Amino acid sequence: MLTGLIAGLITGFLLSIPPIGPTNFAIMAKGFKGEKRNGIAIGAGAGFMDMIYVLISYGGFALIIGLIPETVISFYENNTHLFKIALTSIGCIVVVFYGIRIMGMKLDSAEYDRSINAKDFEKQIENSKRVLQQTKERLDRILHTHLSEKARKMEKLHEHSEEHLVKHLDENLHDEVLQYKRDIMQTEKELEEIMNSANNDPDANPRIWQNFLTGCIMCVSSITLPASWFLIVSYMKGYGLIGSDFPSGLAFGIGVWIGSVSWFWIMVNLVSKNTHRISPAALNRLNIFVGLILFGLGLFLVYKVFDYALS
Repeated sequence: MLTGLIAGLITGFLLSIPPIGPTNFAIMAKGFKGEKRNGIAIGAGAGFMDMIYVLISYGGFALIIGLIPETVISFYENNTHLFKIALTSIGCIVVVFYGIRIMGMKLDSAEYDRSINAKDFEKQIENSKRVLQQTKERLDRILHTHLSEKARKMEKLHEHSEEHLVKHLDENLHDEVLQYKRDIMQTEKELEEIMNSANNDPDANPRIWQNFLTGCIMCVSSITLPASWFLIVSYMKGYGLIGSDFPSGLAFGIGVWIGSVSWFWIMVNLVSKNTHRISPAALNRLNIFVGLILFGLGLFLVYKVFDYALS
């Protein structure tokens, strides 16, 4: 069983790397938005379906059949062709819909701020604080010289309102002082936005089960995937790489699932951690590109469904 588990880990990991299916592009789209757990959930759903196909290859389907009433089995056997077309069509529709949805996603500046790595984010905060402090000190120096003792109502002179300063300062100082006050307000607002963006983690409220099911359905959209796993399992059995008994198949299937999820975890983290190197406009273009690919893959899968239905 240990051999089957290790073989499954390696097989699942390696077969998940090529970015040729809808699952990879859907996970990349989640990575662009910093939704790592949602991306991993999609990968877990896809890996789960791979495990199911492996178990079916090992005769697991026969175990399930034994628990189902005869009338249901008979109905399924008489309509197998239609069931395959229906399930695959649902998967195709999900892929097309997902592609359209991703193309419509826009990354705003706040989301971009959250994607900045920790070191750059800290620098941004420190820079804003330094600019704010310098502006306050400059205004304090002006007010310390020109604002009378009687007009000083606040301990920190820059905290006086614009109306109060206009009332008690010479007219020739109004424009300069008001500009400093507005600069302080603007910098404080920018600093607040930066701090708020740090607290609004896009990965804070993941929709795990929804994305898990999305990954499952995307996997179902491929008519050829079950046959591919049957061939892989047969090949590995033939060369003695895995055992022929069901426990070995279960270990291999679990290994495939873990291996797949491991790659998707690496991929979504790599994408998410490097989005700070790309501008929001470029990320939006990448989103559109990924959406177009998914949309195209969905249409291609629809064509394959029609081809299968008419064959």
